[in-house]
Amino acid sequence: MLDNSKSARHISQFCLAAFLFIAPGCNEGSGGTAFRSESINPLVKASETSIAEIKSVIFDQYLLGQKMQSAETIQKAFSPDSVMLYSYKDEAENYRLEQSLEMHDTAKEWAEQSSPDLDLSKFEILSLDIVDDRIAVATLKVEERVFDALTLVKEGDEWKIASKVYILQ
Repeated sequence: MLDNSKSARHISQFCLAAFLFIAPGCNEGSGGTAFRSESINPLVKASETSIAEIKSVIFDQYLLGQKMQSAETIQKAFSPDSVMLYSYKDEAENYRLEQSLEMHDTAKEWAEQSSPDLDLSKFEILSLDIVDDRIAVATLKVEERVFDALTLVKEGDEWKIASKVYILQ
């Protein structure tokens, strides 16, 4: 059995690989949310139930939890083993990738830093791909601040965010 740090590293690598495989086929659509209507790969399909559940995880837990300043609500969106990766410029102006393995602790920080004045109408799903109703990649525009790429996995009967990769706009 792997320890938590090794397990999280493996999940992170898997989710990043899934994102790199799936994301190039994402389509932008009108109204903010796009779904692949045709695909070379027959595994790329989505039930209406999965689409609704994924939107609920994103909007009713991840984003609304920040607006409500509720760490508990944000934590419901994330798998206990979820990870976050983000790109930043170092002092030499080189881009670096940083990793966070403690997303439930990060959720507490977000809740403290968030604002009840967040306008959720400025949060938009740019693309969503669901593979075999068990793994999904959603790309979000978070106001005019951040682009998120979320990898979600089906854990039992629930969708959970397994990884978050973001870049500042």
